[in-house]
Amino acid sequence: MKQLVLAVALFLAGTTAVTITSCSGEGSADSADSTKKEVKGEQKGESFTASTNIRYVDFDSVMANYEYAKEQGKVLEQIAAQLQQYQNTLGNRLAQKQNEIQQKMQTNAYTSEAQYKQDMAELQSLDQSSSAQYAKRAETEQARVNEIQKNVKEAIDEFVVEYNKDKKYDAILDKSAGLYFNPALDITGEIVKGLNEAYAKKKGSEDKKAEDKK
Repeated sequence: MKQLVLAVALFLAGTTAVTITSCSGEGSADSADSTKKEVKGEQKGESFTASTNIRYVDFDSVMANYEYAKEQGKVLEQIAAQLQQYQNTLGNRLAQKQNEIQQKMQTNAYTSEAQYKQDMAELQSLDQSSSAQYAKRAETEQARVNEIQKNVKEAIDEFVVEYNKDKKYDAILDKSAGLYFNPALDITGEIVKGLNEAYAKKKGSEDKKAEDKK
């Protein structure tokens, strides 16, 4: 009998290298035409004269200490737990039907082959419906997970762009993007502090608006 195969794949991770760069290039002197071509990336923020001024952050540390990310991480844990509970409920329902059939067989409760075939058909139908129900629930929950991940990443990206307006670093890299970085280039602490201050300010403003509506 086909078993109900259920999998939970929820996570809040993925290395994110936040870069703010700008570059432009000219065709070489030997080129058929010397038309200048400007190359633009998808990075946010204003461009400025590059000076190879780079800093880095430990993204794992950012995620572990950024209050908004920590709060959303707990939400993801709840989603995973609820999905696991739903999986168990469906699995128990299927197991119960299987046990009923087995008990009938052991006690010779089936008086005809037709009765046995009917129960087996019901078991197969239950298996298929349980799989479909889980797949639908998992798809819905995965969409929630994707949205949470997207919101956290956007909050970090937007802060770093704003932060870099004054700093004007050519790039702010994730530590995992390189084999070695001079520890003096580490701005993880600054980023975490700034993110938490910005989040506290935003949360305070939202709480005040909610209080004013009462």
